[in-house]
Amino acid sequence: MPMDLSPQLEDGFTRIANELLDAIIAFSFSKREQKIILCIIRKTYGYSKKEDDMTLTQIANATGLDLGNVSKAISNLSQRNILLKRQGKYGYVLGINKNYGVWKPLLKQQPLVKTTSEPCQNNKLTLLKQQTHKTTTKETTKRDSRFSEFWSIYPKKVAKTAAEKAFIKINPSDILLKTILQALDCQQQSEQWQKDGGKFVPHPASWLNQQRWEDEVPNFNGHQVMDGVL
Repeated sequence: MPMDLSPQLEDGFTRIANELLDAIIAFSFSKREQKIILCIIRKTYGYSKKEDDMTLTQIANATGLDLGNVSKAISNLSQRNILLKRQGKYGYVLGINKNYGVWKPLLKQQPLVKTTSEPCQNNKLTLLKQQTHKTTTKETTKRDSRFSEFWSIYPKKVAKTAAEKAFIKINPSDILLKTILQALDCQQQSEQWQKDGGKFVPHPASWLNQQRWEDEVPNFNGHQVMDGVL
């Protein structure tokens, strides 16, 4: 039989201004973005704080979303002035931007124009070239999106061109990209990466070329980091 649940304010509550909540309700967020925003509100206003240092893995675990999607959504929400984001000790210091007047809506992507006309026999070679170009463009766009996810989470943003070349050389699948992001989320919490303001964080190109996502996760203050949670 299902349990009879009876949440009580005495057990804790989240205090948020009605005006801000109304703005969130009225804004056009995707379902994924809504989950992330509610999670951040819970971890900030739920503890009477305006911002909090949290890892992407914590947000992924709380929302049930894929880590890669969480990384991409948070980066996008930050670029659209909806989230305030800066590098933290454990992950990112995140908070809701209360100035909802500067929030930017998500731009809708224009659908690809698909021709329906049948080419004549002499034009078959031209059609094949066009189809090949379209496929290449799609693959390039997807690869660029994956690199953006990697770059948004890597703490030392230097030599971007070299990092992108190394990333293209690896050309990670969705599964490998998830592994890479999870490794980064854990490694940036380590004592070694946080020592002296990140002095010992390797350059992103070196990290990729050496496949450092396969490194054993180092201890953090004597505790083993598992899935981004201490």
